[in-house]
Amino acid sequence: MKTLQVNWLLVALVAAISCGKETPTGEPEPADCRIVELQAAWDNDTKASVTGSGVVSWSDDDKIAVWTSSEEARTFSMVGISGGYANFQAYLDVNETPESLAVYPVRSFVTLTNGVATIFYPYTYTYREGGMDAPMGAIINNGTLVFQHLGGVIRVACSNVPASATRFNLVANGQQIVGNFDLTVETGMSAITRNNSSYTKAIVNFSPGTGSKTFNVPIPTGHYNSIYAYFSDSSDHKLYEWQVLSDVTIARGDMFVRSMPEDIMRVMSFNIRFAHDEDSYTLGDGRLWDERKLVVPVALGYRFFDVMGTQENTTGQIDDILTNLSGYSALGTSNNGYSISSLGYTYQYETSAIYYRNSVTVLDSGSFDITQTHTRRCNWAKLNFAGHTFYLFNAHFQVGESTSYASQRKAQAATILTEIGAVSSSYPVILTGDFNCWDANDDDVIKYILDEGTMRDARSDALNPHGSSGTLQYFQANNPATHRVDYVFVNDGFDVQSFWIDNSQQKNAPAWESDHNPVIVDLSWSD
Repeated sequence: MKTLQVNWLLVALVAAISCGKETPTGEPEPADCRIVELQAAWDNDTKASVTGSGVVSWSDDDKIAVWTSSEEARTFSMVGISGGYANFQAYLDVNETPESLAVYPVRSFVTLTNGVATIFYPYTYTYREGGMDAPMGAIINNGTLVFQHLGGVIRVACSNVPASATRFNLVANGQQIVGNFDLTVETGMSAITRNNSSYTKAIVNFSPGTGSKTFNVPIPTGHYNSIYAYFSDSSDHKLYEWQVLSDVTIARGDMFVRSMPEDIMRVMSFNIRFAHDEDSYTLGDGRLWDERKLVVPVALGYRFFDVMGTQENTTGQIDDILTNLSGYSALGTSNNGYSISSLGYTYQYETSAIYYRNSVTVLDSGSFDITQTHTRRCNWAKLNFAGHTFYLFNAHFQVGESTSYASQRKAQAATILTEIGAVSSSYPVILTGDFNCWDANDDDVIKYILDEGTMRDARSDALNPHGSSGTLQYFQANNPATHRVDYVFVNDGFDVQSFWIDNSQQKNAPAWESDHNPVIVDLSWSD
């Protein structure tokens, strides 16, 4: 995606000292005070800081902070329009004059000491159509102000805002974009990025509802490795995420215009752990399916997925989930070859089921054996999402740490890759699964899949993968989950917008979801 860069026009202001005027309210001015008036070029558009052509505009509620000879910042308020200029006025003491620095908007100014100003970039904004409030500064020289932008702005057009979203979040991976910044008051001044990783996110709050929105977020100057955006709901559950910029330098006055990919599809891979309660491994402390089944549908719902490959499902678990997860369906064949629709409600017969949002259309589906003993099957579906047709393959590989099991897993991968190869030249393809790859045994099944050349590891494609490094935490809250057995692979039909392994269940849920953490990937279609 190419960078579209727009330079903002500078705004010239002229300081005019006027005495003997009435105050803005019509009352005579106090004897020991006077009104100081500044004039700014006026544009009839609403205050967006920049119009579509890059011109700064103003509105009636605008205010600027002006450092004066009293060594304090005074607030100048806009009082009207005349002669093509916006007029800003403030009361000053009789001998008080504007000096050194003026800043827009008022809340951007914090302090000025020894020629170094502290400039504030807000943590949160309230959405206004076209609103931005990008910080600008002007050095006062013989009563004349020329405002210059102190940083850049990222402008993101979103045509498909999720209906449940209430926040737009812009994140610079590991680099500061909000809070206080230093500004040297001299020609060419700009706010300097401090790279404080504690203040990496700017939030724009808005009212929920579908439709299009364009978000303008000011950002300090500096080099950024990765900037991404995501929507979240009122409970701060993350909805869709996408990459905005990578490896970019933002200079003063730069505007980077981006669009949210029109069709972002969220894919998950999740081993939800079978419901065989006679297994002592799952007994007690929120591990029983009777406890977990109350948590899993809720957690799946707030992850906002479109399609999901799961492992270790039984039809009883599938029914428990779908009963409490509206808007979704499931398909698949159990490992012993029975369609889930024929098995009834039971906690036997594990299935690597595929779940899909009801807005996703199933064009075809099926399954095939991946073991000679007919104990493992791969389920597949040909699906259509928002006009895009793709294939999803989902499997659960043989478990075991011996060399023979490692060899079996490679054979299972070879079978699946053969099936994928029959469609990958014509369609985008996703492969999800629990691959039971064991580092202790030099298991090369993942390397085998990657070396074949058709499929890519979604984590490796993501610019800023989130979450724990592994997926298997064994129902242990203090387990860092460094062992990764669950994967999402994609072919060249997809671009990876984001990747994360969600370990939030270890902290937030009254019961566990599973002994695995889900893998969550946001994808867009390659051009």
